[in-house]
Amino acid sequence: MKGRSLTLLKKLTAEHVGAAAYDLGIAYLYGGHGVHANRALAARYFAHALAWHYPPAAAALQHLDWRNTHETS
Repeated sequence: MKGRSLTLLKKLTAEHVGAAAYDLGIAYLYGGHGVHANRALAARYFAHALAWHYPPAAAALQHLDWRNTHETS
């Protein structure tokens, strides 16, 4: 996710578009394409997406919670 794509997703997220927040959450969950992996930011974007009525974000939050509790450091 580079340049214009990232900028567009951030703009749409600022306009409370759930799908855009979800896509940013995915980007921060896995990193790459212009962003570094950051689980805290991923969780924040997924929570916003869910609050803005984007149902797939619920599964993403559950997955993230599972990873946080089952992975070892």
